[in-house]
Amino acid sequence: MKISSEYVKTFRSVQNRLRRDFPITKEKGFENLPENAAEMLILSILATNDTYPRARHAFKSLQEQMVDFNELRVTPAVELAQMLEEHVCDSGKASSEIVRTLNAVFNRFDTLDLSDLKERSKTELVKMFEEIPGCPDHARCAMLLLCFDIPTMPLDERMREYLVESGAMPAEADLATVKAFIERQIKASEIGPFYWQLKKAAEADDKKRKPRTPKDKSEE
Repeated sequence: MKISSEYVKTFRSVQNRLRRDFPITKEKGFENLPENAAEMLILSILATNDTYPRARHAFKSLQEQMVDFNELRVTPAVELAQMLEEHVCDSGKASSEIVRTLNAVFNRFDTLDLSDLKERSKTELVKMFEEIPGCPDHARCAMLLLCFDIPTMPLDERMREYLVESGAMPAEADLATVKAFIERQIKASEIGPFYWQLKKAAEADDKKRKPRTPKDKSEE
């Protein structure tokens, strides 16, 4: 579907409100986010339809229990889900996505160390990561945006819901449609800040609307 131009004004108003409510400063912004691409993929999978504070807590727990990413890659998803169930809201889904994603990346590159990819052009990187089987598009785009500075908008369902409830998007617009609309409306240099602000707003709104389990101590 195509989103009507009548939503542009409301979208701009929401964008301006997010800038005021969630200003990015030296102390506040993309804090505690890894530069390592594999780490960013895992963290963003955990944060998909969840929160980055809970995702960080879950990721730290995995680091304490796993030797490295290769051990994580070969860990059965059921076993991994048990490790995550106290930290994220859908541990079964997150664990399956982590295992499938890491195996897809390993099969593609024969390694989970993606640091050498920073030497590739952005066009090459986009083509390489057009699809990662088992990986949420939110996590794939977050990795490309925050590790490789590729202007692609990460979006999860809770972020989409926030925009719909704010009147900035029609309820029937799916993730792909909303993502395309955002990328047309804002500059490439604005995508990173807008992602952080929208994600923060969706997390805050989610906590106000309904109780969530499990609770991260950092959010209590």
